[in-house]
Amino acid sequence: MSTTTPENTANEPGDTTNDIVSFFADILTPGSSLRPQFLLALDVVLGFLLFIFLSLLCLTWSLHFLALMAIDIGLWASVKFFVAELARTEEPASSPHVEAEGGESKKDQ
Repeated sequence: MSTTTPENTANEPGDTTNDIVSFFADILTPGSSLRPQFLLALDVVLGFLLFIFLSLLCLTWSLHFLALMAIDIGLWASVKFFVAELARTEEPASSPHVEAEGGESKKDQ
């Protein structure tokens, strides 16, 4: 009769599957674009894609890979910019809203 301990269950093959499923479930939840795991995975994937395009450019000398590299870098930069702006706009939203003196907002006037 064997007992399972946390050390034994961490190495089971089903645990890896559960980690992968939970990773993708976390990515698909709203607001997950600011999580460090998502940003790290995005950086790894786009960096690897850029490396592949650079390697193919060196092997084939096709100018098409320059265009694909520019698209990849543009996508990477735009995602980084969007995440930075999203993080910047969510910080003030967490603080309580202070209304104008007199208790009326501009919509009520």
